[in-house]
Amino acid sequence: MSTQHFPELDSPSITVTRDALHAYARVLGSWLKCCRAKRKHWWHASLRSSLNGLTTGVVHAGIDFELELNLREGLLIGRTSTGALLSETLHGQPASELAEGIKRFLVANGIASQFVPEKNDSHENTTAHPAYAAEHAHNIARVLNSVATTMELFRAVIREETSPIQLWPHHFDPSLL
Repeated sequence: MSTQHFPELDSPSITVTRDALHAYARVLGSWLKCCRAKRKHWWHASLRSSLNGLTTGVVHAGIDFELELNLREGLLIGRTSTGALLSETLHGQPASELAEGIKRFLVANGIASQFVPEKNDSHENTTAHPAYAAEHAHNIARVLNSVATTMELFRAVIREETSPIQLWPHHFDPSLL
């Protein structure tokens, strides 16, 4: 059996960065709820681990797009199937700014209006996170990736149906059913 080594996290020092990432994940989750067809267990509304952080995966909503919180490089990355690219530095800005940037990007690239989330608490979150640290975000991404890897190894030995490994934006917690 392999041993998984998790990066060390200092809880008091990562709190602000974690809270910012939680707010950003909620913005991405709101796009998933509006753009994806409903699935059992709300699987349509969850994020997935990526090599660099967290991703929506490909979303089919009139235009195909993907949103990623690239925590290794400290960026929000948006891509469309037409080749359009959004790259915004994560620096502790309010989630409302990130939400507005995503909306401008996707609307400019042809997303249908029925797929644009209505303003909600994640889109109206104007709390800035001035103590946000890219180094802490990178460490959080490493931990999330390690947890997802460990859960995937566990999932592989289960014979029954299982869910994907996912991260719930609302509570910012990984899960496996």
